Amino acid sequence: DAGIRAGWNVADFGCGPGYYLIPAARFVGPTGHVAGIDLRAVAVDEAKRRIHAAGLQDHTNVFRADVTQPEGSKLPAAWADLILLVGVLYQSDPRAVLREAARVIKPSGGRIVVVEWEQIATPVGPPPEQRVLLDTVLAAAKSASLVVLSRFAPSPHHYGLMLATTGPDA
Repeated sequence: DAGIRAGWNVADFGCGPGYYLIPAARFVGPTGHVAGIDLRAVAVDEAKRRIHAAGLQDHTNVFRADVTQPEGSKLPAAWADLILLVGVLYQSDPRAVLREAARVIKPSGGRIVVVEWEQIATPVGPPPEQRVLLDTVLAAAKSASLVVLSRFAPSPHHYGLMLATTGPDA
């Protein structure tokens, strides 16, 4: 449970066509804000189309950016209450993405949710050899000064982590 609340700022790094943007925008409501970020123009275009069709464009912004670069998300430091990293680390440099997430997340109470593919054969998803190992993500999180608040299994094919810049009392 990411516990998204009304009024929160939520970022989805690697949002793709916007699968999580509409639910996030509905949770945060008109007093919150959702930023969907993807490197691929086709994904950004589709996410924008979905947001407009749902009538959520007033508090949802979708744009192209490279979250592997310093300040690449184009978001201000300490802006986000929650950052979603769902199926994005296997496609990029986990250390760079988690450094950018650590910069954007609020230092007190902010959370980063990571969901990645287990390195096992599955009927869908990327080939197992392209998936990022849990140990690699844990090392990348540590290098970004992030701590693991919890681990979870969102499906038999995925692992999940809840990260923060400080411990559970933040």
